[in-house]
Amino acid sequence: MGTDLTNYVVVFRTGQLTYLDWASNALKEREIPYFTREENVGGLRLAMPVVPATGPGVWWSVLVPESVEAEAKEIISELPFEVGTTPDVWDFKPRKGVQTGWKIFIMLIFLSAAILFLLQSMGGRHRYDANSPKVLHQLRALAEKGDPVAQTALGYRYGTGRGVRQSYEQALAWYSKAAAQGYLPAQLHLAHDLLEGNRSPEQVSEGVMWCKKAAEQGDASAQASLGYCYSVGKGVKQDYAEAFKWWEKAANYGHVEAQANLARCYTLGEGVEQDDSKAFYWASRAADRGSSNAQRYLGYSYSTGKGVLEDSAQAFSWYRKAAENGYALAQCDLGVCYENGEGVRQDFEEAIKWYGRAAAQENHSAQYRLGDVYERGVAARRNLILAAQWYRKAAEGGYGVAQKELGLCYEEAKGVTQDKTEALKWFILSARNGNKTALRHRDALRNELTQADVLKAEERASNFVARAAPRPQ
Repeated sequence: MGTDLTNYVVVFRTGQLTYLDWASNALKEREIPYFTREENVGGLRLAMPVVPATGPGVWWSVLVPESVEAEAKEIISELPFEVGTTPDVWDFKPRKGVQTGWKIFIMLIFLSAAILFLLQSMGGRHRYDANSPKVLHQLRALAEKGDPVAQTALGYRYGTGRGVRQSYEQALAWYSKAAAQGYLPAQLHLAHDLLEGNRSPEQVSEGVMWCKKAAEQGDASAQASLGYCYSVGKGVKQDYAEAFKWWEKAANYGHVEAQANLARCYTLGEGVEQDDSKAFYWASRAADRGSSNAQRYLGYSYSTGKGVLEDSAQAFSWYRKAAENGYALAQCDLGVCYENGEGVRQDFEEAIKWYGRAAAQENHSAQYRLGDVYERGVAARRNLILAAQWYRKAAEGGYGVAQKELGLCYEEAKGVTQDKTEALKWFILSARNGNKTALRHRDALRNELTQADVLKAEERASNFVARAAPRPQ
């Protein structure tokens, strides 16, 4: 059975990677089980499928089982820094330029709020209201004088509707004024707002421009997001070399998912010369900080011996870490380990459990494997109706092997009513996906069916649109 994560408690939080390393290493040396988790507590984050680096609003938690909570706290308390579970805003240590900008922004808001509170308290008649007309009037006055911090704060209010009528156009306008002065938080806001949601190509291109300006100022989250834009051609021409360049910059600042993306680049040779050893290095750094993507990659590395000596037990261990974090691809991999007895004692019930969790997240490989389990009767689970249902889910997602199996179900009446025209449709689709067995079945059925039935099957195949699986997170 897997670790029950509900029995884990937080014993340490920090916004500094150095402190996280010290705490992790101290627990590891004493053989205390733990895992780390990156958390967002309200700071700015770009709307990309990557995790931001250190900065206001991002910290790391260290969690241990309740049974060793006291021992873990005692170990961490011996470290040469103040230990706690609630960092304040000054605990975060981005680069000096970034840190200065954030401090000015935060201090202005705190200072203006404090002054207004005192003035209104002395009057004795009004309760302080951060969204009052007076506050907004003073903020607007500063913004109209060209203060980039006030402009950004005013843009944020328009974007969220705090104290004013919500207006994305006004938010973008005020962010743009501050961003044009080189103010990093405003550039991050613009990149976020222009790159997320249903934006026009022109707006997406502008978002990439501001993302690049923020990245050039050394912000790791912007660098990682810019790398993503280049990797998929979002707002720019697809360029793996540029993606690698920006991910490398972010990775060197400690950005977790940028490190995981570097591992992928080195594995596939995208934007850089293929190198399994370097891929393993970057995946290890990201996996230790909780990246499910990197943890799964380490499982793959140990199972195949790429960049490290083959070790099925280590492969199983890393797959399990990623699977327990809810990563569907790793859940399917873990199911394979249990089904085949790779790195763990063979356990078909556990295999079915993990295939089921991945399948529920629309992982087509897991859906196909469940169909195969039910068709073969693994663990006394033979059920041809369920087998056909799971094959269909995977087949409708465009999974070639499942399309071939669903075709066989229709051809041989396994779990469905026999329909050779429908069978031919699925053989055609599977053959298009490169399945050679389906190709043979397709040709045989074409010779068996009437011309009218063949044309009907081909029309159904032409009208087929695969159901996309969710992008792995």
